[in-house]
Amino acid sequence: MRTVIEKSLLENTISYPTYRQLIDDLLVEGKVTGPNQSESLAHYTKMNVARMRRHEKTTKLPESLLSVTANLSRNVVLLVLTEGWCGDAAQILPVVQKIAETTDKIDIRVLLRDENLEIMDRYLTNGARSIPIIVGLDSETMEELFVWGPRPKPAAELFASLRAAQAPPAEVAEELHKWYAKDRSVTLLAEIEDVLASI
Repeated sequence: MRTVIEKSLLENTISYPTYRQLIDDLLVEGKVTGPNQSESLAHYTKMNVARMRRHEKTTKLPESLLSVTANLSRNVVLLVLTEGWCGDAAQILPVVQKIAETTDKIDIRVLLRDENLEIMDRYLTNGARSIPIIVGLDSETMEELFVWGPRPKPAAELFASLRAAQAPPAEVAEELHKWYAKDRSVTLLAEIEDVLASI
């Protein structure tokens, strides 16, 4: 039996444009999303804003994916658990938003992780609160259709190998962002296409 999420949960969510505005507004005050505030998190968030802007301007969707979104048989809510300082989220969310913009059958709803740990803890990755996590839900029944995240499979494998080698966090982040730059969202688009096609 598949998990069903309470519909009332959506009352705590925001749209992607509202999420982007929230990040920008907080940065003006030197703040970031979530309860933890630091100069390093503000620095990461500023870099993420540049990454998000780049993806918003340059992302091109393959025809095969456009065909999948055009032929969705049901309306889907993509519930995204994230925070503005998350580097993976900056590489992923704008691309997923572009996908959602191709059809009125997909609605992205952003839920800030650290304000919703009881939900986050349903979707742990190897025991960790890794983000972003995208939960695909039937918009009528709120039945869970799929869970994706926190990063494309090759990036997850790279992350695991770097962590196993006890690479410092800064090196892990640098190598991951190099991978994202080289991949140009190709793997992400293919994986999201697969999960959407599966429903």
